[in-house]
Amino acid sequence: MVALGSFELAAQGYGRASAPEGFGLGVHRAPENLEDIEIVDRTGERVDFRAIELVDEFGETRNLEYYFGQGKPILITMVYFNCPSLCGLVLNGVKNSTRRVDWTPGREYIHLTISIDPDEDYLLASEKKETYIREFGRPEAARGWHFLTGEEDQVRSLANQLGFGYRFVEETREYAHSAGIFVLTPAGVISRVLYGVEYDPRDLRLSLIEAARGGVGSLMDRILLYCYRYDPDSGGYSFYAMRLMRVGGAVTLAVLVFFMLVAWRREKKKPKKREES
Repeated sequence: MVALGSFELAAQGYGRASAPEGFGLGVHRAPENLEDIEIVDRTGERVDFRAIELVDEFGETRNLEYYFGQGKPILITMVYFNCPSLCGLVLNGVKNSTRRVDWTPGREYIHLTISIDPDEDYLLASEKKETYIREFGRPEAARGWHFLTGEEDQVRSLANQLGFGYRFVEETREYAHSAGIFVLTPAGVISRVLYGVEYDPRDLRLSLIEAARGGVGSLMDRILLYCYRYDPDSGGYSFYAMRLMRVGGAVTLAVLVFFMLVAWRREKKKPKKREES
């Protein structure tokens, strides 16, 4: 299922098509001219990252195991660096969102920005990284936010496993694709897909906590995650009142049992009165 807005933005990036009338939530199949650029939700599926090799911003060929092997959740953005519109919106959206989360790439998570254009090289990737790290405002993020390029077959394999559809349009010499980001566990399992070009910092934080399986975030973060759950219709996390009620009920029962035990122990310690003869 594709969230509302993904195809509308993809159509703008395409340059010619427009979103069909009545297109919105609940539509499971894209129109024919857009069906191969949809984002297919593959949540729960595992990416074979050991079979993918890409080139980093320094020109070094890296197997993706290099990044997944660090034991941190992975945030992936699939774009291309010379994109005239949509990719810039995606990158600016994720930059603005992650900047509002008090975590830094390389410390709590790894961020991989991967070009779908095989003609783009590491020099261009390096330029883009320098720009976005500067705008991000935390130089230390350079250790964990990587801009990667690669051969067509390698990038296509990764995109297919993620469920990210794209194609090259000869008429415009541009790539048609949808908008969204992917959050994966350190083991390579797709944990969450966030659609569109703007990402709620709370949703992004909860996605990373969820993907880390408790490996990042405080105890309060994990409690917060318990009280929220992902809503596929809205494409974000919503408050789950039932869980809070369960927590409240459990706390109330625990307090009640505690006071009953205290009262019982006090009663037990009282000296017994001697029976009158």
